[in-house]
Amino acid sequence: MRKDLEGNDTRRHMYMAFKNYLFSLYPNFPRDFLIQTRKDPDTCNGELYSDLLTVFFGDKQLKSLGLASVKKEKQKYQGRFYYTLFVNKGKYLLSSDYIGASIYWAIEAGLNKEEIVQFLKISRTLGGHIVFPRGNGTPTINQARGGEKTYYDRFDLTLLALKKWYLGDADTKIGEAIERGKDWFNLFGRGIEGFHNFIHFFHLEDFLFEDDKIIDLIDSDLDQGIRTELQTKKIDIPKDKDGYKRYFRNSNQIVRNRTTILERLLKG
Repeated sequence: MRKDLEGNDTRRHMYMAFKNYLFSLYPNFPRDFLIQTRKDPDTCNGELYSDLLTVFFGDKQLKSLGLASVKKEKQKYQGRFYYTLFVNKGKYLLSSDYIGASIYWAIEAGLNKEEIVQFLKISRTLGGHIVFPRGNGTPTINQARGGEKTYYDRFDLTLLALKKWYLGDADTKIGEAIERGKDWFNLFGRGIEGFHNFIHFFHLEDFLFEDDKIIDLIDSDLDQGIRTELQTKKIDIPKDKDGYKRYFRNSNQIVRNRTTILERLLKG
């Protein structure tokens, strides 16, 4: 085992150029990390919720939305603990959502553990997360956008549905879930201005090009500087290994840039 001057396992530090909210849940990472039974930072990582609160809900941001307070709460349901952000004393309940490429579909496409871990090194950093309204016994955006019947957990398709909603079209695969959280989304305004406000508030600009065109994370090749506009008629996921790796690379390029910005804000 290679160790640094302080006696720490250097293999773990290789994965920690950015703070990683999945790997940090495993004291002996990567030895005790199993892909199939991995923990969910969006549920159980209190540090993730603290950092999301810090970067998105400082005094200036709260004031811009006409909000007064936000607090992280640890709750328990059916014997399991999870975290929630209580905004304005519970008027809005927000939970973290992972916006990187799906691990389930990576496995389906044939990626092995080592390949997936390399992608998770970036995708589970701060830039790979956002907050959405928590549900109350009904499907949330997080739940509604998963699976082959909707968006395969693709965040580009999620953003396109949000853009349509801001423009007055709720007839999408997650439109009902967005409608249930409309009080939250209306805080950012309506129309294309509301969509842009949402994008800027959460530092999602790199998912767009030419002002408000959403990048297709499947058909684009960001390593080559190729950006393709997302079209709703193409709702799919790569089933082959090379195609999924390109999708993961596209997503991670944006997540990496976003993490750089958010970690700078986190450090003040």
